Amino acid sequence: MKLNDQALEMLRNVFSYYSSFEEFYNDRPFGLNFDSEEDAKELFDAAKDDDFWYLTMYYISSDSLVIKGQNKTLDDIKEELNNKDISKYKRIILELDNKNYPGIEDLNDINIDIYVKYSGTPGFCSIDEFTNMRAFFNTFMETYPTENLSSLEKITLAYDHVKFFEYQDVDDPEHSLDSRNMAKIFKTGNIVCVGYTYLFCQLLKEMGIESAVMSVLDTEENDGFAHARAIVNITDAKYNINGLYIFDPTWDSSEEMYLIETPDGKRYYDNELDNDEKIIKELPRTISYNYFLIPAYEYKKYFPNEIIDTFEMYPSNKEVGITSDLNVDVLSSEGSKFSEIINILPDVLRTTKRIEGMSEDKIDEYIDDAMNLIIKKRFNIMSSTHRFN
Repeated sequence: MKLNDQALEMLRNVFSYYSSFEEFYNDRPFGLNFDSEEDAKELFDAAKDDDFWYLTMYYISSDSLVIKGQNKTLDDIKEELNNKDISKYKRIILELDNKNYPGIEDLNDINIDIYVKYSGTPGFCSIDEFTNMRAFFNTFMETYPTENLSSLEKITLAYDHVKFFEYQDVDDPEHSLDSRNMAKIFKTGNIVCVGYTYLFCQLLKEMGIESAVMSVLDTEENDGFAHARAIVNITDAKYNINGLYIFDPTWDSSEEMYLIETPDGKRYYDNELDNDEKIIKELPRTISYNYFLIPAYEYKKYFPNEIIDTFEMYPSNKEVGITSDLNVDVLSSEGSKFSEIINILPDVLRTTKRIEGMSEDKIDEYIDDAMNLIIKKRFNIMSSTHRFN
């Protein structure tokens, strides 16, 4: 179904009176008909979600030209544009894979707005934002010699880079995709759980590692998606790590962390400081691994208040399953115990930090702090209630 922008806005005003699609479709005004119920549902969902409305309407608006560029070269895309009368459209939607398109910036010379929709992330971006994002991934791959790293070492390298970003949502709800779309993140510096997860999964993809995105609900709230994290099926002969594992770079991300001393001389690690305590050492942003390499079969021990809602293979977004009763236990009975992970983590971190360029004396200090943190905090995680971001 194709509608112009004015008709879409009128429909949005109509939809705003209804709390659910079923209520709208059963009680809609006389004469408001659609080609199919699926068409009506697509429009209703777009209209009720401020974040996606103006983006979704580009697809269904007759004022938009959609160019499907996946699995095509830039020359193929240019040829298709040359064969179209683009003067009839207000905008071009360019669907791309998240990969390099050398010379794509030349399309900025076209005198029409171009929006890029690339695989593996929600929303749209500009060509300049897309190329800036690709520059990050290219620099990452050029800087770090990953070909001789094991799977777990590659995952750790990606994890360190993603959790270095500081959690920051946008102030304007109408632009919340700016903290979820990878290309927007590099422009604005805003990032939330969806952004962390997609960025982590894309870095893994660049290194040849498949992953999936999982969305979870808080059972106490149960009012929609509450959080997103990554899940990876690992086979690593070097460290004898095999099975399905959970990674949450959001909850391990770059909050301030300190080694603190109390007035009576006791020392502990925390991100908060009381007036009568002093900071012995400020720790690096990447120091936390509390939600790193969590065996899927132990999911409920770490996240007792959650319902797993979806698994989506990255970057195809193909849903593996959707049900509030989905349990990770049925997906994997494999996985190393916490005691085994503790034993191999120092070696994994040492290799990764060397690749990152950290000096040997700093590596020893980093590992000591990281292990102290994880040993003291990880057991407490299993009995705590988490704030969803």
